[in-house]
Amino acid sequence: MSNDMDLKTMLEMINTTLDQSYDRIGNQQHRQRISNYLARLGGGVELVNVLKRLAESPESHDTLFGRGILCSVCWNYSDDSEKLCKQFAQAGLLEIMFGYLDKYGPNKALNEVRRRFFFFGILTVDSALPLLWLCSGELAEKVIRVAALSILYNCAKVDDDKEVFHKLNAVERITPFLNCDYLELNMDAVLMLSYIADPDHEVNLTAKEAVFSHILDVLKAAICEVTHRHLGYSVLEIIKGLEKIATDDNAKTLIVDNNAVPVLVDIMRHGISSEIENAADLLWLLSQVDRNKQIILDMSVAIETLHKLSMHSNTSVKESAGRTLTVLQSL
Repeated sequence: MSNDMDLKTMLEMINTTLDQSYDRIGNQQHRQRISNYLARLGGGVELVNVLKRLAESPESHDTLFGRGILCSVCWNYSDDSEKLCKQFAQAGLLEIMFGYLDKYGPNKALNEVRRRFFFFGILTVDSALPLLWLCSGELAEKVIRVAALSILYNCAKVDDDKEVFHKLNAVERITPFLNCDYLELNMDAVLMLSYIADPDHEVNLTAKEAVFSHILDVLKAAICEVTHRHLGYSVLEIIKGLEKIATDDNAKTLIVDNNAVPVLVDIMRHGISSEIENAADLLWLLSQVDRNKQIILDMSVAIETLHKLSMHSNTSVKESAGRTLTVLQSL
């Protein structure tokens, strides 16, 4: 996009061509293709440049509208494309998003966000972003803070972005969100830190037990959706996040105590191959605690399902199920 283009015209074009059209894209594969194409065109760099131009403009309804549109676009398309996430990280988007989080912090007030947008018939924060001009400046920034954490989480899933997160002291800046009063923010923070925190970082991901119940509730809802997604989270990404969290016995126990085993068995019975493989891998991790192992063994459908999967035509599924059975039968 040309720097000579009027900022308002540019934002209206982004709103029409990218934001409003996103929900009309048929399925996740099509969204990924379009997001990768956007990255190939250098779209990530251009979007970050527009955000930087907005930061230099006086605060107004137009700048709030623009920031909302840009956060919405970055949030949606970063969920579908690792290439775009890499481009965002290199162009400086992570630094901008951390700036939003640093400014407003893990404070309360999200109930206020929900009440305000419920009045307009909007039930999710991401769909509220384009209507920031309806808010006071303070409320608008709180909505953007939610989007910022979600954008950072999407980028944290990309290994190549890890160095950028470390340079920005991401672990220290995200840790306060583990204990804020909004479970969706807790979930983003826990999953993000599971990707970016090194073993030498003393981060207690199990500090707030309620978040594990929430993560499992989202996973349970996602497997029932046609798209295998709920609240923006896919079945596969939640399982992978739980695998990364389950690095110590306390975490493994908490996950099982929040009824993970029946959910994972359901995924192994009804999921696609990648979901089944990772669900079996997570069960393998959880079963390394004797108490958990006995809970899994006591669930006959879990053992039956693993035996069936150990003869699966997909080699990866077969190996994951067989490995889990081996651990379980070693009691």
